[in-house]
Amino acid sequence: MVIAATCGVDAITILDSRHPEIAGVVTDVRLGVGPNGWEVSWRARELQPDIPVVYASGDSAAEWPLYGVPKSIMVPKPYGTSQMLTAISSVLISSTP
Repeated sequence: MVIAATCGVDAITILDSRHPEIAGVVTDVRLGVGPNGWEVSWRARELQPDIPVVYASGDSAAEWPLYGVPKSIMVPKPYGTSQMLTAISSVLISSTP
């Protein structure tokens, strides 16, 4: 199941209320007003320290080493469906004990 959020505030609200059922986070870095994708991932990792995270960005890929959570993946825009599926699969596999 995919749970969509329209902004960073919504994403954090969803994480706070539904984190036990969330298997991973895919977020753009730029989410408009409010928390950005970095902040969403930080909150996700506070709630679930090993949750897989995939970032997407057209202009923030260079910031990933500074702000991205460990063992996450950055997918630069524009990307193809297969690139995103590969990234999601990679973080899910690497997080499996």
